[in-house]
Amino acid sequence: MSREFVNRIQNLRKSCGFDITDRIKITVAHSEQLDAALETYKDYISGQVLATELNIVDQVKEATELEFEDFKLPVHIEID
Repeated sequence: MSREFVNRIQNLRKSCGFDITDRIKITVAHSEQLDAALETYKDYISGQVLATELNIVDQVKEATELEFEDFKLPVHIEID
């Protein structure tokens, strides 16, 4: 699940026009399907997508919905 998340964040980075070396902040909504993986693999995920922050919150402002097989996940990324 964490690899799927990394893949979707990388695709979102590209669609936002971020440079490959840009450090980002990630805000993601609570999700029963993903919270445990995000907490367990936070360092791995952050390293793969160059995130300086990975925050799980109740509600994400200005969110983009990432689609997974059986759920959608509101996420916001920005350059740090």
